[in-house]
Amino acid sequence: MSFPRCCLAPCLGALLSCGRLGYEETTRPPFVDAGLDAGSFEVPASGPDGAGDVGDDSGGISTLCGSKALAGGLLCETFETPASVVDPTLSSGAGAERVTTVVFAGNHSLRATVPNMMGQGGGAAYITRTLGSRRSEGPLFVRAFMFLPAESETRRDWLVMLKLFAADDSSSASKISFDLIDRDALQLAVNPAKQFPGSATNAIPRNRWFCVELAVFLGAAGSPSSAVQLYIDDALQLSVPQGTATVGPLGVNAIQFGLDVAGARGTSEVFIDNVAAATERIGCQ
Repeated sequence: MSFPRCCLAPCLGALLSCGRLGYEETTRPPFVDAGLDAGSFEVPASGPDGAGDVGDDSGGISTLCGSKALAGGLLCETFETPASVVDPTLSSGAGAERVTTVVFAGNHSLRATVPNMMGQGGGAAYITRTLGSRRSEGPLFVRAFMFLPAESETRRDWLVMLKLFAADDSSSASKISFDLIDRDALQLAVNPAKQFPGSATNAIPRNRWFCVELAVFLGAAGSPSSAVQLYIDDALQLSVPQGTATVGPLGVNAIQFGLDVAGARGTSEVFIDNVAAATERIGCQ
């Protein structure tokens, strides 16, 4: 299977520097709501106050990620170097590789594939990156561009595409993830005990790049005071308000992106590009 390149020429920084070439503007997916009130969650103001500096925990200093300045930048992965796919987590038959066939910006993206998992439990093909420091309280934002081919399987129990977690927490009590469940319905999961599914199927686009951002406000460790929002193409899709989600006492210190899938009836595939994390809102522009 081959796809046209989505960005025709490399640009100096790789991150969003191609003037949105290949990012087809279509009707945004419908609003998907879990029946929760998002009013208690306040997104900190975004906007860098400089460029090229090293980010810190205050969120007041900007770091440069490709051509985009991230306020309070913590992570930038554009897959432009071979080191970006070192030591992926792979189940039998799964793959994670840098490719040039389907690219959002720059010259490379990550392609993750997991074969048919029906009757085999689950499968995985993902990359893990640690943050510069543990995040136990305050705001945290993770943004990635994703491309789901039309042929990628839609019938599944669940498919985790983007996850924040504590790498040293074997109980997964600090897990916060963006999932797809059966027929591309959206779900937010906060630790293994709390799932917040969307009400619509086919909630994300196929065969074009779309932007995913997790906005998390970590409350006091171990108390139900954290809040989570999920944006697709800068449009709010799901909200878990404060007082609903409990994140484990270890907070989060790592990001996982790729595929972690259970119950798929066919091959799952996704392309991912320009993953960024910061302490202020990143957005898709």
